[in-house]
Order: sequence, then C-alpha cells, then structure tokens
Amino acid sequence: MVLAILGLRLRALRFRGKEVLMIGRSGYPLRKSLDEDMGNIVINELIKHGVKLRLNERVIEIDYQGDKQVIITDGGKHAVDAVILATGIKPNAELAKQLNLRIGETGAVWVDSRMRTSIDNVYAAGDIAETKNLITGKPYWHPFGTTANKMGFVAGSNIAGKPMAFPGVVGTSMTRFMNLYIASAGLTTQEAIRHGLR
Repeated sequence: MVLAILGLRLRALRFRGKEVLMIGRSGYPLRKSLDEDMGNIVINELIKHGVKLRLNERVIEIDYQGDKQVIITDGGKHAVDAVILATGIKPNAELAKQLNLRIGETGAVWVDSRMRTSIDNVYAAGDIAETKNLITGKPYWHPFGTTANKMGFVAGSNIAGKPMAFPGVVGTSMTRFMNLYIASAGLTTQEAIRHGLR
C-alpha cells in the first residue's frame, strides 16, 4: 500500500510497514521551526527509514483514476492508495468576531497577561488566544498543548479570584520520528533576521 503524506505524521505508518510518500511545498520538513541544516538532518532520517520525499512541490489537485487516488502537483502526478492531509492551521476566531472581541495581529483573540479579552469577564486561552513572544516582545500565536494548558491554568486561576499572569512563550516545540527527537526553541535564523535580531 502506498500512502501520500502531506506533512510529517509518518512514524506510525512506517512502524506498520506501509510505503510512504511525503509531499511538501518547502525544501525541508518543519521549516517554521527549524533552520535548513536541521531540516536536512530530518530529511536524512526520513530517507533512512524508507520514506519517499517529494519536496518543493505544491499540490494542485487530488483526483481519482480507477481505484487509486492521484495527487497532482506542480512537479508531477503520484498515484496512491490513501491521502492524509496536513495543510496547516489557523485560529478559528469566528465566534470571537461575532462577540466583537478584539482580534490580535496574529488572527487569534487578543488577551492580556491574565487571559482577559477586550470584553469584561470574558477570557480566552489555548489555541484561540494570542500571546507574546518573549524573544521579540511581539504578539505570537503558539497552538501547542503545553501552551494551551498553561494559559488555561492562568485563566482559571484569575476567574477564581487568584491573580496570575502568563508571561508569554519562546516558541518551544518537540516531535519525534523513529529514533530522532526533533525540538526547537526560540527563533529560526530567518525569523531572527526578520525581527532585526541578527
């Protein structure tokens, strides 16, 4: 069986002996978290464990040919048995907009350090809430479980009358593929350049 993975959630499939094709529009996986040299380490590990890579390809369409699905990219066609899409995420702030809550620069709900929104007695925490990047001092959206858990704790504490502040994040993330642990903290080189820090 051939599976096309548009993202990096492959470990379980490789453990089950599935043939995997990973298609990505950037030159290396996890480009928002890693610099290219680290991304190349991830590429080498994927190849070592039999993952077929098609990088720098943008998906145009997913179609059918008989009993196969066909992924059409700007680099060719790939017939596969199944497709798993990982196309990125963004904050779902529709309800917040209906409530006329202030939306931050990142597209997530603006909150202060106590998780209070722009409307009295309305709090927001987790993937919907914007925070501050402790390196740049700028608004930042960090949709990870560890951040959501801490924000929720701070919001709950303040709602219960015990003042507490959430200082922000440095942007730490971690994942694993086979025996390679992949982690990042802080800014990539490109982010540092964009913020005038390098």
